[in-house]
Amino acid sequence: MSKGWKTGLEPSVDRKIFRGVPNLLRDDLLTHARHLIRQKRQTEDLGACFMSPLFQSLSALCRSPDYIVSLILLEIQSCYLDVGLQRTTTGARVFAAMKGAVDGGLNIPHSTKRFPGYDAESKSFNADVHRAHIFGQHVADYMRSLEEEDPEAFKRQFSQYIKLGINADQIEGIYKTAHAGIRANPEQAKKPEKAPPASRKRYTRRKLTLAERKNRVAQKKQSFLAKIQEGQVEP
Repeated sequence: MSKGWKTGLEPSVDRKIFRGVPNLLRDDLLTHARHLIRQKRQTEDLGACFMSPLFQSLSALCRSPDYIVSLILLEIQSCYLDVGLQRTTTGARVFAAMKGAVDGGLNIPHSTKRFPGYDAESKSFNADVHRAHIFGQHVADYMRSLEEEDPEAFKRQFSQYIKLGINADQIEGIYKTAHAGIRANPEQAKKPEKAPPASRKRYTRRKLTLAERKNRVAQKKQSFLAKIQEGQVEP
């Protein structure tokens, strides 16, 4: 992004569960959901800045306060996609991330040429195909075909889905529920703070105090003198 704030389109560390969606495949549908919630959070946080005295004064002087606030909000949320070293092939995950940010309220000028569902020959865009990718229908279709053609390969590739009891018919509902939850409450639930451990593990030796060092030297002297008296060591 060359203008506006940081939108989080950079790669992130994937977690096992995201809003009830098991992170089992690195695909564009989970990427869309991740960046949808990031942008929804930033949009919610942005509303607090308009409560400042500066914006209240501008609203009082302007005949249409909602108009000036909308202009400022649009300017702040306007930016351009900088893909960097990411590949820009049709259906690439970077465009799924952009779609999630746009659905979250960010204004990114774009076309539909790189979305799934665009036909280069007819130069037409099928929004239903794109929607199917967002809700994981291409994964569901692949699950059904693989289960019929090669059950053993299906068990290997979708072993975690089988373990969690997820079938092809449930995938769309899982993502619909996740998207509805993101739009209803984009805030991340705070994890309870862990109590500090009673005793911390130490991987290095603790430094001896002055009294302990003197005692250690005295013990070595006493042990050495005892060996001399016993004849084990020549004086």
